[in-house]
Amino acid sequence: MNANLLTPIVKVGNSWYYIFLLTGILLGLAVYFALKNRSQETKYRVLLIILFCNLGLHFAKLLFEPYFSQLPKTFRKITFENICAVSTLIFPWIFLYRKSKSLNCYLFFIGIIGGLAAHLYPTEAIDKPVFAFDTLRFYACHWTLIAVPVLAAVLGVIKLDYKQAWKIPLFFLAIETIIFINEIIVVRLDWIDSTRETFFDRDWRNNSFVFGPKTEFDAFTPFLKIFVPDVFTKDVFGINGGIDFYWPVVWMILPSLIYLPIIYLLLSLPFTYREIWKDGKALICKLQKKPQENALPCEEIALTETESDTLSTTDRNE
Repeated sequence: MNANLLTPIVKVGNSWYYIFLLTGILLGLAVYFALKNRSQETKYRVLLIILFCNLGLHFAKLLFEPYFSQLPKTFRKITFENICAVSTLIFPWIFLYRKSKSLNCYLFFIGIIGGLAAHLYPTEAIDKPVFAFDTLRFYACHWTLIAVPVLAAVLGVIKLDYKQAWKIPLFFLAIETIIFINEIIVVRLDWIDSTRETFFDRDWRNNSFVFGPKTEFDAFTPFLKIFVPDVFTKDVFGINGGIDFYWPVVWMILPSLIYLPIIYLLLSLPFTYREIWKDGKALICKLQKKPQENALPCEEIALTETESDTLSTTDRNE
C-alpha cells in the first residue's frame, strides 16, 4: 500500500495543500460572520485574544518535536529569525496599543505579505505529515498573521491611511535589520552551526531575503536588481571570498523604498479609495486657476472626514 495513503504529507500543489488554503479562507469567513454584528470592542477583544493565543503557540512549540529533543539550539525558533516570527512576536503588542495609525498600516501590510507567502509556499510544512503538530502549528500561526489584520480592517477595528505608505519601507527595513542582528546573536550563542560562507549564503536560513534573494527566485531577481546599485551586490571587502554576495539589508533599501509603498497602496485600496478620491478632488480644485462654470466649491466636492468615516464603517458592517 502507498505510504502516502497511511501518512499523507503536504506538497506544493497536492490536495492537502489546497485543503489547507480552503480551510483558512472558510475559517476567516466564519470569524467574520461571527463578529460582523458585534460591538467594536467585542471585535477588538476577540482579534486580540487570537493574536495572544498565536504568541503562546509560538513559544509552546518548544515542548513538541522536532524542537524539544534539540534544545537548547532550537531556542532560535522563538527568536526574531524571520519576518513571520517577528510579526508573531510584535503583532499582539501593536494591536494592544492600537493608537498608532502607521503601525496599524504596517501590521496590515506585512500580515498579508508574510501570511500569504507562507500559505502559497509553506516552507516549514512541505514534506511533513499533514496531521503532525508542527504542520498544524505552522498553518495556524500563519493564518493568524493574515486573518487578523484583514479582519481588523474589514470590521473597522483599525483604519488604514494611504498617507502612511511612505513609512511602510522604513518599518520593513527596521525589521530586516533586527532579523540580521538576531542572526548574528544566535550564531554567537552557538544555536546555529555556521561558517562565514554559510552565514552570507542567500540560500541558507534566508527566508526574509536579508542576504539577497534566494536562487529559486532568480526569475524575479532582475526586477529587484533594477534599483540595486552594483556595489551592493559585490563583495568589495572580501568578506565572503567574492562569491555571490549581497550586502545584508543594504541591498534592499532602494527596492523597498520604491516597491513597498506601491504594494501597500494596492492592498489598502479597498479601504482607502474614498479618501484618495476626496483628497484628489480637493487637490485638483485647489490647482485650478479658474474654477469651471457651475462647478461646486472645493469644500462641497469632497466628503467631510465624518461623512467619509461613517460611510466606510457602514460599508464594512453591511
